[in-house]
Amino acid sequence: MRPRRFLPKSAINGLGLAALVAAPPHPRHIFIFAIPFFFLKLPPLITPNPKTKRNTMAGKKKFSAAKKPTDKTEKPAAAKPGIDRITRIEALLVSRKKWIMAGLFLLSVVVNIVYYQQAKDTPLQSMHRWNSSDMEFFDQSARHIAAGHWLCDTVLHPYHEWHNEYAKQYFEQYPETAAPYYAQNLNAAGIADTMASRRAYINEVFQGKVYHQEPLYVYLIALVYRIFGVDPFWVYVWQLLLIAGTNVLVFLVGRRYFGSLTGLLAALSVMVSGPILVFGMTILRTTLTAFLTLVLAFYYQRLLDRNSRKNQLAFGAVSGITLLSQSYSLLFLLPALGWYAWQNRRDVKICASSMGLVLGTLLIVLVPLFVRNLKVGAPMASMASNGAITYILFNSSNAAPLEPSYMHFPSTVKLMHDSGGKLLPAVLSCLGSFESMGKMMKLYGQKIDGLFMWFEVPNNMSYYMYREFSPLLKALPAPYWLIAPLGICGLFFAFWRLRWQFLPLFLMILVSASPLFISSSLARYRTPFVILMTLLAAFFVVELLKSLLTAKWKAVIAGLVLIMMTWYYTDHIRDKKFVPFFANDILPVYILHYKDRLIELEKEQKLNEYLALTTEVVGYLPDYFLELKSSHRAIYSNEAQCCRMIANLIRMHASILEATGNKVESAKYYERINILTGIADDFNKRTGK
Repeated sequence: MRPRRFLPKSAINGLGLAALVAAPPHPRHIFIFAIPFFFLKLPPLITPNPKTKRNTMAGKKKFSAAKKPTDKTEKPAAAKPGIDRITRIEALLVSRKKWIMAGLFLLSVVVNIVYYQQAKDTPLQSMHRWNSSDMEFFDQSARHIAAGHWLCDTVLHPYHEWHNEYAKQYFEQYPETAAPYYAQNLNAAGIADTMASRRAYINEVFQGKVYHQEPLYVYLIALVYRIFGVDPFWVYVWQLLLIAGTNVLVFLVGRRYFGSLTGLLAALSVMVSGPILVFGMTILRTTLTAFLTLVLAFYYQRLLDRNSRKNQLAFGAVSGITLLSQSYSLLFLLPALGWYAWQNRRDVKICASSMGLVLGTLLIVLVPLFVRNLKVGAPMASMASNGAITYILFNSSNAAPLEPSYMHFPSTVKLMHDSGGKLLPAVLSCLGSFESMGKMMKLYGQKIDGLFMWFEVPNNMSYYMYREFSPLLKALPAPYWLIAPLGICGLFFAFWRLRWQFLPLFLMILVSASPLFISSSLARYRTPFVILMTLLAAFFVVELLKSLLTAKWKAVIAGLVLIMMTWYYTDHIRDKKFVPFFANDILPVYILHYKDRLIELEKEQKLNEYLALTTEVVGYLPDYFLELKSSHRAIYSNEAQCCRMIANLIRMHASILEATGNKVESAKYYERINILTGIADDFNKRTGK
């Protein structure tokens, strides 16, 4: 019996065509709009009527009897040697599951130790002191809590440069709002303190004593500081262990959905992925989020496989912990629990008791949050306070989600005022800011591009700068530009092969992509999605290999065509001539790690030590800028800005070389300074900047 479609064919074709007509920003998006057509062959969501099913089965038996071969000596065809070898490998991996898990964990620990050893005495150790970063805020908040303020009964929010600029423009646009803040924040001379007034306003935007971001990560750091002392080293230790655990979880999740061979290949690929490993030595919650994403996916599938009390308790607890780390995981929990209830709908009593146990365990985990909020006077269920302004910054008609640190403050000020700083009105205000559906689709098309593009958008840290301090990061063989097209192919193949069995993992993939739609396309927000795409990429590679070994040429050709399409798409999202360095990524490295020591050495006239330190500074500069020719023409402003900044850093080194009598070496660096300055001047002249 042919399976029914969810919608008539004409309706599904209409959806695809409507999407193409409404927003055709670039030919590379065509494959995205082709997805509705792909679902034509999926089986029906509604289980067929049992009577119909029995009749159908009876018909199948009669048909089978009619087709039964008369030659009783006929034997099934022997398996081909290649696929038989893969089957034996799968069986071996299944029988050695625990050994593989232990091996993955230990091998990952070794990789992490090498990374730490290379980076431990470099400027990476100082990045948490950058006062315009989330790392500094996490560190300072953890210190405050570890000092004994476990309820965090205070207003504790960051105040970065962009906060100040936003508050300044808001006060200029709406002086009637600014007046009470100026009146309440006076200095000793009785004059309004501008900075204090702006900061008071920002604290109110972030809802006072409500946590700025979900509290789990900060409390984990505080606990580490309280036990081992205030030293980021111990934070890096448990984060690198979490990365090792994440690799094991990738194997387990991959094994459950796609087989042990795919799980092993995916785990090894994640292990040697620089964009994933890099976050182990940052005080950012990226590593914790990635780990909990895999834990949640693993325990949810276990619950679906076996509806036992143990699995219900485990999933409820993991759900609560994940919410305390990232509240957007609620986007997974609601449909996941709905699907779980649907799967167990035949016995309403058992389904209700199971759901009650899961939700009850989840709420018990959240009890400390509820108690804390009630004691300090915050809304009981509040977890984070930065939702509305974050959404407006990156979802209004003037947003540029692929540009690091770009914020259009005039529109942000207006939309924040119109929405009253509330999330739902902010969403509606952003939707109303677009002149047409096409422009809105273009913005969200860019956000989709951000999921798959090769460029790792920096924020608080730059993957490309971190590679300069760790040769391992630069050498690891699984960059995302290689994973992304294979992962998209794996997504199609997973739907084709697994159908509804793939739904729970697909739901987690969608939710892992949601931070890029809520906020900007930052590399640190994309990491859980990258891990899941790596799993799909491994699945596609294994499936393509099986098709080759079994001579399924249609599947092989379809796979190769799909690779070419997805490769073209991901390769053309961002211009390959774009230089992935920004002045904001280079300057903090110098200021935090070298500036004070250089000033001190200069005062003490310790020229040899000064020279050794500037030599180290130059040694960490990106090779790209040290190899540019004078004929090079910068295309993008970030490259010109980097050229000028690096020229200034090299000038310190050239000057001390000249002062210590190394005039020949100094002349080489002055030549490099002239080249970089000339490139920057040429760009400014051509662009009028």
